[in-house]
Amino acid sequence: MKQIYNIVDFGAVAGSDELQTSKIQAAVDAAFAAGGGEVVVPAGNFKTATIRLRSNITFRMLSGAVLDGSTNPDDYTHFLDDKIEPIDPSKEIDEDYGNGHFVLSHWYDAIIKVYKAQNVKILGEKDSVINGNNTYNPNGEEGYRGPHAIQMTYCKNLEFGGYTVKDSANWAHTLNKCDNIFAHDLTVLGGHDGFHTRICKNVLIENCEIYSGDDCIAGFANENVVIRNCYLDCACSALRYGGTDILVDGCTTHAPSRYGFRGSLSKEEKAASAPTNETHRHTQHTPFLYFCDYPAKVTKPQGNIVIQNCTFIQPNSFFRLRWGQQWCHNRSLVDITFKNCKCTGVSLPIDLYCDENEPCTLRLEDVEISAREGFEDKPFMHADKFKQIYFENVTVTGFTDPTILSKSEGEVIMKNSTPIKFQLTDVLHDKYV
Repeated sequence: MKQIYNIVDFGAVAGSDELQTSKIQAAVDAAFAAGGGEVVVPAGNFKTATIRLRSNITFRMLSGAVLDGSTNPDDYTHFLDDKIEPIDPSKEIDEDYGNGHFVLSHWYDAIIKVYKAQNVKILGEKDSVINGNNTYNPNGEEGYRGPHAIQMTYCKNLEFGGYTVKDSANWAHTLNKCDNIFAHDLTVLGGHDGFHTRICKNVLIENCEIYSGDDCIAGFANENVVIRNCYLDCACSALRYGGTDILVDGCTTHAPSRYGFRGSLSKEEKAASAPTNETHRHTQHTPFLYFCDYPAKVTKPQGNIVIQNCTFIQPNSFFRLRWGQQWCHNRSLVDITFKNCKCTGVSLPIDLYCDENEPCTLRLEDVEISAREGFEDKPFMHADKFKQIYFENVTVTGFTDPTILSKSEGEVIMKNSTPIKFQLTDVLHDKYV
């Protein structure tokens, strides 16, 4: 049986205005020194900055437990002084990510941080919360973003479940080069990306509710990923994702979003850590935006992505692959399939802009797509340099004249589907909104 280490036994005090970071860390370090154990956070509000979890630790938040993140971004630096597992900055620059993207940079600040560890669990009971307080950092990403809620690099055998992340100042979960990830029964409220994996393998995310002012689930260059039975409500893309062998099953995306995009706040609002309201952007770009940015070594074709049994409510566009444009410069997508999906109320065309060196095949099978009122005259799709467009049992409604506008030839196959014209054009226009 695991030894229990309750943080109050190490001096942590609920409700104090003082940081409890050192007391919480003492409980973690005692468990680590004993070879592992369970660190317990009882009910109460515990103000903290960075807590470093270590191998063989289960971090359990009981019902009513709140980790209340400091609103001072300068509090998130004591990680640099770790004496138990010290990090030498001269040896930790990540060649895949380039300058500025390594574990000791401020971009990696977080309330909970894990580095080169294994067998780590963060679990919560009902009403347990990690509160990022929308901490403002004028030197952070985009001139306002503060620490992530949870950040992990070079870790394996990870479990996340049961708790809520609220108002994360940057991403709620940030995982880089991690293997064997199981996330379940999580809730994310506000903030930025709900779950972001980069160059990760063997990922399962299920039964989560993510209400994000940014992307719900994001990341690139991942392998063997399953995302299922999740509710995704966002002000950017429900899935901004890339990799190989990816299955999305039984998910629902919804727009307009509950939380607005924090980038649309004024500078004064950001500095005050103000919440978003109805005046800020709440539109969803797309249920799935293919993502493969520069900072990754991608050695294999990106594809075998299957999205099935999903419902998409009121996104701008059904799907977007924009090779050579924002967030898509490293390696393009070779194939993606949508099966048994329904999408209502689109206002912009599907984008299928491919890399001529690795042209993409887009398959839609048993799919329904309807146009949003007032956008009936939009083309159905914009395409260029694709390999194949395959439609089987695809129903398209609400478009005055559903058309695929393409700058290049490619194979188009339609079976038992709504007639859609194919038309060559020299120019394609549509803002990314």
